[in-house]
Amino acid sequence: MPSPQPCASRIFGSRGAADAAQLATGFVAVVQDAYLLAQTSCDVTPMVSAIDVAITHLHLLSR
Repeated sequence: MPSPQPCASRIFGSRGAADAAQLATGFVAVVQDAYLLAQTSCDVTPMVSAIDVAITHLHLLSR
């Protein structure tokens, strides 16, 4: 049985270029999960933090 491809390889491919569709899907998932967390806890702080981390991660990937 072949070993599964590492997550970074699936997103960046063999050349290191990020797959925009996968990055966008991941970002939308972060926003949706953060919104759900904010709704259930009646506090937007976790949402702000999660989105800030996701944006910072995208900035780091763009370097």
